Order: sequence, then C-alpha cells, then structure tokens
Amino acid sequence: MIRKWTLRCGIAGLLAALGVSCAPRLAPPPRADFGGVRERYERRLAERVERAASMNAGVVMWVEGRGERLPGAQGDLTMAAPDRVRLRIASMFGTALDLGVRGDSLLAWVPAWKTGLRLGSARESLGVREPGGLVFRALSANWFPGPGAWEGMTRRDSLARLSWAEEEDSLHLTLGPDGLPRRVVVARGAENAVVVNYRAWDRGNQMTWPSQVELLDPRHDVRLLLKATQLRFPPLADTSRLAVRIPPHAEILTLARLRKVLDRLGVL
Repeated sequence: MIRKWTLRCGIAGLLAALGVSCAPRLAPPPRADFGGVRERYERRLAERVERAASMNAGVVMWVEGRGERLPGAQGDLTMAAPDRVRLRIASMFGTALDLGVRGDSLLAWVPAWKTGLRLGSARESLGVREPGGLVFRALSANWFPGPGAWEGMTRRDSLARLSWAEEEDSLHLTLGPDGLPRRVVVARGAENAVVVNYRAWDRGNQMTWPSQVELLDPRHDVRLLLKATQLRFPPLADTSRLAVRIPPHAEILTLARLRKVLDRLGVL
C-alpha cells in the first residue's frame, strides 16, 4: 500500500510539474480575431463594389413615423453606382410611388394623384449631402474608411469601430469580427444624424450583400426597414429602369406638399 501511494504521489507530482491536472479545466471564452478584420472587410467590400455597378431586387418595406407604423409595402429597387437609386412602391392598381435619386437631384411621381416632385438641389431641402450617393452606399454597404480610420480603430467586446470625416460630415462604422458592417452613423453636428443598421446578409452570388437594412432618422422620428429578395446583378446598368418619368401635365409639388400627399396615400 505504501508503494502504491508513493507511486501515485510520484505520478501526481510529475503531472503537476508538467502543468497537467486531472481536474476539469475551463477553457477561456473565445476572443474575436481582430488581426484580420481589415483584410476581411476590404475583400468583401471589393466584391460588393464590383457587383454594385448594377443591381435589381424585389423589396418589402415597413415605415414607422411619429409613433405610427404603416402597413408593409412591396416594390422594386434598382441601383447603379455610384449614386443612382430608383424605388417603385406597388399598389393594387399599379405604382403607388415612383422615387428616384441621382447625386443631388430627386424625382418623385405619384400616379394616383398625378403629382410629382423635382428637386434639383436636394441637399438644401433635405439637409443631406448628395442624398443619391448616401442612399446608394447605405443599401450596398459600400463604405470607404477615410485616412487614419483604421489606425484609430477601437474595439469593444466583439465589435470594431472606425471613425472618419467627409467634408462637414462625421462617419462611424461598426464592424463584426467577420468584417461585415453592423452599423453606420452619418452625423452632421450634434443632432442631425442618419443611422444605418444591417440586420441580415445574403451570402449567395459568391459574395455578401445586405438583405435587411434599417434606416433611422432620429431627428424626424422616422424608421424604415427594407428587406431585399431576388437579388440580381446585371453586367450593365439599364438606364431605362433607373429613370423616373413625370408627364408634362403633372402638377409639381413642393417637398412639404408631397409629404402631405404621401401621408394621405399611406405609403410613406
């Protein structure tokens, strides 16, 4: 018995010396690998930039504003780099709203009311610099961190955060460890901000493309959730599908009057 006890103690001492224990060991929680987050982000961004030359999709969208949630609406989304977006919202009788932005210009056509809107300088009316480019980047997740953004990257839990400036705007991009955007805040001053949340991603077509995008305008208490399906990426943009056509006889509204019309239509 003494020999057995001595042998067991010797084995235990040997295991202890080697740093081995018979007791169960708790593995440390996995840590996000931020060592390659920049490479993963830039690789997937390059894939989206290549495909974003032209994109078509079916969309379902929900809008909340002033504490009221409007019924979901279906439509078609067409985009072309770098700043062209057209959104057609369907109704029981055809098109309820045809909205197009390109650079700093905006066109809207409401067939049921035979009314339209033309804004040659949407920046002055909407308070957003180049709304066409902003909407395109938000829906395609094509964000290009500026100088010093990666060097100043901060980390919190499993997320990385980058910040940079573009003229008078400040941008804040939050990335997951997979290199995909989770959230973007585009702010001008302390109050005027647009928030983009990426809720889901389509991983088909040998790439990753945002399939559920939430747009928040805290200043005007507006929330838009857009779900894209049946993503298509033609090799060339079809300019005819991007053009919003307002008939010559249509009544042209101001932005304030158009909002009242849309409220009455119950689409936006």
